[in-house]
Amino acid sequence: MADILIETRRGWLGTDRAAFLDSVHGAVSAALPPGAAGPVIRLLEYDEDCFAPPVPGRSAFTRIEIAFAASGRENEDADLRRAVLAAVEGFGLTAMDVRIVLLPLPPQTAG
Repeated sequence: MADILIETRRGWLGTDRAAFLDSVHGAVSAALPPGAAGPVIRLLEYDEDCFAPPVPGRSAFTRIEIAFAASGRENEDADLRRAVLAAVEGFGLTAMDVRIVLLPLPPQTAG
């Protein structure tokens, strides 16, 4: 099971919030080992004056934090990052607009 927290500025997603969540959810689910429980996903949108992106002027900057049970599979982190980036590209985000923070958990603490 994975726990996903998405943080961004309020407004740029407009009416696409559910589709954005579904897209990230699907990407993470597909990248997890078979049989893993589906991820829990949350979206936090901050007012513009409460969220400063690392590159000024990039109002769609998005931070995606994923805590997941590490399987020990080679390239697991890279595969997860690629899947999430591919999922958010359809919403106009580039790799510069997204910071993905992966928190692999030992199997006994995941769940």
